[in-house]
Amino acid sequence: MSDSSPRTALVVGSTGITGSNLAAHLAQQGWQVLGLARHPTADHGIQPVAADLRDLGALRTALA
Repeated sequence: MSDSSPRTALVVGSTGITGSNLAAHLAQQGWQVLGLARHPTADHGIQPVAADLRDLGALRTALA
């Protein structure tokens, strides 16, 4: 990337084993990480986003 603005990643399932490791790795690499989960936590500099993927209205509200 040529511009110096931070890259942003949305990690779905950020409280699971794979998602939490991915989110932590991205945050350590300087990414701005949004961690989507039904009951998210704010670990490792990850911005929690609470939503259920089965509820489209709640998902839209959480990501707005």
